[in-house]
Amino acid sequence: MVRPIRRWILLADTLRAHVVEIVGESREARTMANLVFRNDFMPCAKPTEDRPAGASDRVERERHFAVRVLTEISSHAAEDAFDQLVIAAPPGMLRHLRNAMPLSMAELIGPEIESDLTHVPADCLVQELSNQVFRLH
Repeated sequence: MVRPIRRWILLADTLRAHVVEIVGESREARTMANLVFRNDFMPCAKPTEDRPAGASDRVERERHFAVRVLTEISSHAAEDAFDQLVIAAPPGMLRHLRNAMPLSMAELIGPEIESDLTHVPADCLVQELSNQVFRLH
């Protein structure tokens, strides 16, 4: 008997991220409680009159957030916790995630969706992603 595909859907923006698991062709999406993240990185240096907080600080925090999220997910990949990782993120965050992706996870990457779906409830996710990820009839 063939084991159903265990898909992890990473829903991320620059402030938060979480992983939802969908097994096989089921329409049941389950948020992984241990894989919910907030970007609480603070700027490396406090703004001063000489150097106000700028876009480079924000981009660096976003990049660190992407690395932190993928480091945790890759530890689960090493334990064979999922078969495919689908990523949905706005363009800027998707770029950070692509750049931070460990080579060891390359073969697990499924579709990448350039959209902020962090607000979509887990029970609506399959319908939202059906055309891009699932073959629903």
